[in-house]
Amino acid sequence: MPDIRILALAVASGTARVPPHTGHAFYVQPGACSLYAVVTVQHAGDTFRVSAAKTVDGEPARQWDPAWGEISLSWFRVEPARPMYRNGPENPGWWARLDYQETPLDTGWVVPCDVRPTILKGARGHNLGTMRFRLQAVFRGETLRTPGAEAVEKRGISDRVFRLSLARDSSLVGLAYAWFGLPYIYGSASLRDQDPPEAHQAERFIGADCADLMVAVLRRWSGLDLPYRNSAAFHEGGAFEPYLVTLHRGVVLDTVQGVYRDRRGRVVRVGEGGVLPGDFLVYRRHVGMFSRDRPPLGVLDPSDLHIHTCNDEITEDPIGEGFDPPFTIRRFVLPDR
Repeated sequence: MPDIRILALAVASGTARVPPHTGHAFYVQPGACSLYAVVTVQHAGDTFRVSAAKTVDGEPARQWDPAWGEISLSWFRVEPARPMYRNGPENPGWWARLDYQETPLDTGWVVPCDVRPTILKGARGHNLGTMRFRLQAVFRGETLRTPGAEAVEKRGISDRVFRLSLARDSSLVGLAYAWFGLPYIYGSASLRDQDPPEAHQAERFIGADCADLMVAVLRRWSGLDLPYRNSAAFHEGGAFEPYLVTLHRGVVLDTVQGVYRDRRGRVVRVGEGGVLPGDFLVYRRHVGMFSRDRPPLGVLDPSDLHIHTCNDEITEDPIGEGFDPPFTIRRFVLPDR
């Protein structure tokens, strides 16, 4: 029997444009995307990586030699178990205890990237959003695993668990889809007030409340070092005022015609010269993002879609099924650079 030992496992990912690499991944319009098993092997006094990918992290990887024996590789999703959590004084230590479940995905050295959840609704069938994965290897009766559902820390799942996020495109709405598959967390936050924004639960793709979801998307889209704030930051005179312009105030539903009007009685138009995907719907204590016009086209009505989260997972659903109006419509405008 060959003298061979498995020292470690890792997960790598890659696309047609991005070579396979370990570590968390965020892809925009990835096209074909794959997950690769990476096995660190010791054999004949040498230590090296084995994978179906020719290179990993820019270094050559070897192929598994059947003469070494049979190795069984299994993949699992590591999914949020519930669509809603609440941080707050009702919890010991203030932080909600987030729980995760592992569900089988596939087997083999390489599998397609599939971030569609089996517990939450996610992007409703579209392969967009965030998912974590565990890899398991069985060799000569021994089992090795990468970190999974058990690796939960005070503020949520550990960064040691491999994470993959897929966005539709680089627009505000397209990037927001990368947060699908994550739960609503009331009072989402960083572990300590002095922590940088990168430590925030929304930034780490653990979960978010309504405003933190919007801030996380804006930070990635704009490249600005925006602070995490509550929904009041999107109000006129709020913390983000330098970047926001108001399109319509006091928007309410005209129940006779079934369209939204602003406080001047004007029908809210959608499209060129009107409301556009990525504009914010700002309520008194809530904020969402307009995402898609649906018939009747060209006017804002309750069937049009917005991305938001409130007491449920991050989702895209009709405006009329969300918060009751009135609301203000505001647009984020990048500063001259």
